[in-house]
Amino acid sequence: MAKGFDEKVIAGNYSAAIVRLAGHYGVSEAAVLEGTGIKAEELHSTDLMISINQNTHLTSNAVKLTGVPHLGLILGQNLNVTAHGMMGVAVMSSKNLGDALNVASQFYKTRLSAFSAFTEISNDKLTFTIEHDSPDNENVFDDTSIEMAIHFAIGAVSSSILTIAKLLTHKDCHEFIYQFSHPAPPYKDEYIKILGDNVYFDQEVNRVTAPAYFAELPLAFYDETTLKLALKNCSQSLSMQQTPRLMKHKIKEILDKTEGALPDIEQLTNTFNMCSRTLRRKLKIEGTSYQELINERRLTLAKKYLINPELSIIRISSDLEFSDPSYFARVFKRWTGYLPTEYRKRCLNR
Repeated sequence: MAKGFDEKVIAGNYSAAIVRLAGHYGVSEAAVLEGTGIKAEELHSTDLMISINQNTHLTSNAVKLTGVPHLGLILGQNLNVTAHGMMGVAVMSSKNLGDALNVASQFYKTRLSAFSAFTEISNDKLTFTIEHDSPDNENVFDDTSIEMAIHFAIGAVSSSILTIAKLLTHKDCHEFIYQFSHPAPPYKDEYIKILGDNVYFDQEVNRVTAPAYFAELPLAFYDETTLKLALKNCSQSLSMQQTPRLMKHKIKEILDKTEGALPDIEQLTNTFNMCSRTLRRKLKIEGTSYQELINERRLTLAKKYLINPELSIIRISSDLEFSDPSYFARVFKRWTGYLPTEYRKRCLNR
């Protein structure tokens, strides 16, 4: 199923990994995140998911600012197994490489739902094929930006498979073959340096192929109990992802993009094509209210603003639409246990 450019489809910890990698080349966090809509403090959130739109900006910034066109390949080399979340834990805990790749195929969309993966054994070959879904609104970016982001992601996945396979099987994996659907880039030698001699471009698919016997190779960290727990977690994540998002999640996405003055519920009626009474009823069924969602966002913004010593408490109170600073102070203390001045002092003295 095609994904829209603004739909949250990529696990956010990959963004953090890209930012860290760019930092090794002397590029600041702020520079990599510029224009992405991703805030630095969000990079450490376990719940962060980013859109194709954001990922395209992020990878474009990282490649341009580092001057390293094959940065995706390097990223894959630096992604350890657990960087892939519970799916990575399930892969690491699998009995053999064939099982591990089957796990990756089954739960790939819990990490990169804009892509699909398939594992197959036939003709004495073990294959892992990667496909990307075409966004619903491809006019958002020029084709070059889209293609660069896709090549970046597929390169990262390919080199990550190699790195993880080496770790788990204790083999050099020199027999692996890599097929890419895009034309050979000017820096194709970098692919060979990282992946080996068996790299081919202008292919029908994006695929990593190994001799079939690799499927039976035992993995160094096999643990049945851990595997069961990880698979249960992955199944729950996939089930939640496939279930239509709740109204509160859709509204939170809108509020998370808003700074300062937050919209009232009447302003959202056109967005969701329903009256405010219906919106309130849906939120009540989901165990929350619009005011609770507003307060959650106000608290996030208040914490963000308070760590900036140039913003006065009066200014913050006004920006967040509290009637006066003393009321803001009382509410903030009820939310956090600290007065705004106390919270600021604690943060700035760390």
